[in-house]
Amino acid sequence: MATRTINRAHIPVSADYDRRADVLYVVLGDDRACEGEGLSNGVELNYDIANGKPSGATVIGFHRNKWDVRIAELATVISRHLVVADMIVSTAIKRAVNET
Repeated sequence: MATRTINRAHIPVSADYDRRADVLYVVLGDDRACEGEGLSNGVELNYDIANGKPSGATVIGFHRNKWDVRIAELATVISRHLVVADMIVSTAIKRAVNET
């Protein structure tokens, strides 16, 4: 059986942080309709409804769950889901949090 490598380097990862709601959104590619799988500490891994592929993550209670001091750990969880480098996710999260 052949192993297929997924190359998502060309697909952008973006993040947006809603400070008032304390919710972080991380999206792979274009924003689209999704459904999620809940993990602990407010992390919801999102899947594209149309094709079932990983499409992003929503982090409810970003500050309340202390992800602001554990960004590297959060980036690892999300990057494994999206199959992209930790640094790409970490950079997107830091930009989003610092821009608000």
